[in-house]
Amino acid sequence: MKQAYVSFRKAYVPFCEGPFYMLLIGALILFGHLLAIEFWLNIVHILLLSLSLCLSDSIKPLAISNLTFVFQVTLVHSPSAPYFSTYYFEGAHLWIVIALVAVLVASLAYYLIRTGFFSHIRFGKTPLLLPLLVLSAVFLTNGLFSETYILENLLLGFVQVVVYLVDFLVLWDGLSRESVEDIMTFTVELSILVSWILVVELLNVYVVSIAPGWVDWLSKGEILFGWGVSNTCACLLSIQVPLLFYGIYRGTHVIPASLTVVAVLVAIVCTLSRSALLFTSIVLVVCLLYACCFSKHRKSFIFTSLGMIALVGVLCLIFRDRVRSILNYFSFVGFDDSGRFRVWRLSLEHALLNPVFGVGFYGETILGSINTGQSYTTFYPEFRHNTLIEMLASCGIVGLVGYLYMRVCSLTIFFKRLSVEKIFLGLSIFTFLLECMLDIFTFSIYPVFFYNFALAAAFAIDDKQRDRLPAA
Repeated sequence: MKQAYVSFRKAYVPFCEGPFYMLLIGALILFGHLLAIEFWLNIVHILLLSLSLCLSDSIKPLAISNLTFVFQVTLVHSPSAPYFSTYYFEGAHLWIVIALVAVLVASLAYYLIRTGFFSHIRFGKTPLLLPLLVLSAVFLTNGLFSETYILENLLLGFVQVVVYLVDFLVLWDGLSRESVEDIMTFTVELSILVSWILVVELLNVYVVSIAPGWVDWLSKGEILFGWGVSNTCACLLSIQVPLLFYGIYRGTHVIPASLTVVAVLVAIVCTLSRSALLFTSIVLVVCLLYACCFSKHRKSFIFTSLGMIALVGVLCLIFRDRVRSILNYFSFVGFDDSGRFRVWRLSLEHALLNPVFGVGFYGETILGSINTGQSYTTFYPEFRHNTLIEMLASCGIVGLVGYLYMRVCSLTIFFKRLSVEKIFLGLSIFTFLLECMLDIFTFSIYPVFFYNFALAAAFAIDDKQRDRLPAA
């Protein structure tokens, strides 16, 4: 029996740490979403992940699931708009979900204990530990002593602590055991996988939901996935762009990364997200200049990209009426603020009601609806579409100061011991933070996982590059 276990572990560990496992998980996610059988394929996914956590010391299987898990949720089964389904919580489904959560939590706890995670977390060694603890404290005190305070504020604050503190620390600890080469190879491959999952799911929305009734006008409200809306998809696509360009720059993924980055840029346009298009364009210029000027593989990149662009051009000619309707949307909405200025003004007024700790995450919903009842979910509050205003209104001056302290500490890593790896990781984070100034991604849970991964990778790489410096 012991020999069989050793043999199985010896065979399984390289598999779950390699590219074929990543492709398998990607296939489970994508087919589950497209065929609306995600509930059943998710069982396979969770069991594979739990097995990987029990047998492998690598963070890779967990990171793959961390960044892709939500994309399996399909529209008809989603607890969000437009169906607000209870599919996952009905009858036997609920018991299966509870059992899978129990298995996953036990496996994760075993993994953390086995890899010495808790002994690695200490002041002086763990990056951002103090700033993240401060941020966690202000999350938990959101709305304290406010007349609008409800228990849900504390619960959502706890969720944000798990998202920002726990997820980052687990990713950093795991990535710190990998080499710089392995971290960046894994990052690029995972970015390619995520990009194509999003591109295919967006294409599916156009084919299934939009194409049958598509005439001259395209409604952005029709771009729904079950796990998010058009802006969410655009944000997640945009933060892949710098990571894909790193694969081009380094030369190990020139052709797949070049093809992917063109597909991603087209997909961002098709999401109709103006903020993603604006900020991605800015970062794209930097990435293009860097790749074309400094990459040894720029010829392959240029020829591959030109070929892909030519293909896109042909498709635009074939579907020119559809392309015209997309461009008409951008022309019609222009620079309209979509009600953001009104939301920000109301939020600043609400912040004065409890300046120290704010009115809480649910305060806006209680004091005055932002979206006049058109919430994407029934259980999540309405946010202010700007990180700084959200922190000030929800968590008060204490919250805003705590957030800025964490943000300054997190960004200083990109201004010392500059390296190519940290430049591209920093551009990905920069894109995310810019878009958060016009949207709610800072508090949307799963977009933060991508931010955490890039930040954890940057700190892990910085530690290794610092160790390589010659002694003074």
